[in-house]
Amino acid sequence: MLSAQLAIFTALAALTPVHALGLLGIAPYMGTACQYIVFGTSQITTGESGHFDGHFGISPTTIEAVTIPPGLVPVPLSDSWTAHPQVFGSIYGPGANADSARQDFINAYNYAWSQPPTEGENTFSPVLSGQTFLPGVYRWSGNVALGASQTVTLTGALGSVFIFQSVSLTTGAFSKVKLQGGVTANSVFWVPSSTLGLGAFTQFAGISMTGTAVNVGASSTVDGSVFAQSAVNIGSGVVMTNDSGLCVAAGTSLTASGLSTKAKRAAKLAPRWDRDVVRSSKRSTKASKAHSNSRRAHVQHVKRN
Repeated sequence: MLSAQLAIFTALAALTPVHALGLLGIAPYMGTACQYIVFGTSQITTGESGHFDGHFGISPTTIEAVTIPPGLVPVPLSDSWTAHPQVFGSIYGPGANADSARQDFINAYNYAWSQPPTEGENTFSPVLSGQTFLPGVYRWSGNVALGASQTVTLTGALGSVFIFQSVSLTTGAFSKVKLQGGVTANSVFWVPSSTLGLGAFTQFAGISMTGTAVNVGASSTVDGSVFAQSAVNIGSGVVMTNDSGLCVAAGTSLTASGLSTKAKRAAKLAPRWDRDVVRSSKRSTKASKAHSNSRRAHVQHVKRN
């Protein structure tokens, strides 16, 4: 298996820059934040016609700072939360759930930054366009960008961990983060110390945890989740899914044969969304079901292209 992977990587190197790293990254432990697909500490806003397969969370700012057209649907429960037809999960405000998730994702962000780059800082171009990365920790002292209509490829085996550390990360319109081999979005971590900005129609993959804000352009698709230590602003028509599950097991790193048997068992025990709440949201109205079907069709269309 390993020899076959090396043969593939060698062939790729002849076509495009491939960065091979010696020391591999360790996936930060997301804890209760695993349950969320969008989380902000000061504000969350979305445009119309979005589709979000997971929970929203905001803390310490109150739930009134969440704006999703045409408005939130209040649900009186003991912990502060509500629902919305675009969100196939729940929307949590300050309380036991969101407060714990906020601390867990900040801890995960700090842990991701605590890992040293495996081949030094600024070793690779901050322009990601056309580059192919193997598992590892990458660090830039400045801003990182993916150009419009350009692709960056992440390639590796099941359980491969990627950590990208930079000041900011921006993508141009119609750009794409391509996962290749066994790489899954839940083991890719983008941790800009300031902002993440995705251009319109970007196809993005990974868990993003920012030091400040997240801005997602209209009609983008995200396989993964976004966490901001300030505001999250999402344009109209955005589709966010978690095709690979929300989190990998704590402390997972890649070996030659992928995840160990122990790690695979631990991954199965990782927290998942509250399925009862998701089902309840899906059954809310006939209009919601029709909207769901149309958005899922859009997701499949994007993936095929």
